[in-house]
Amino acid sequence: MADQARQALTASILGKWRAQRTFIRFMDGNKRNTAANNLVFVSLPDCLANIDAWVADWDMELTAPEVDLVRDPQWRAGLNFRQR
Repeated sequence: MADQARQALTASILGKWRAQRTFIRFMDGNKRNTAANNLVFVSLPDCLANIDAWVADWDMELTAPEVDLVRDPQWRAGLNFRQR
């Protein structure tokens, strides 16, 4: 992927995540099970650190190319999150 396209996708992803603000993990792995006891608020860094093990809504508003980029371990390794 060309660097300019990758930068545009990154900007789009980060903008969507800023707008989303909160992230939910589905404890049983089923996004359709929205029972309160199945939902846990998690941080985005935790979602990404567990991307292969957890089912979470980090991909809620992302396009297929954006999801593909997020699944790239090298791309995720380049992210830096500020502590609040």
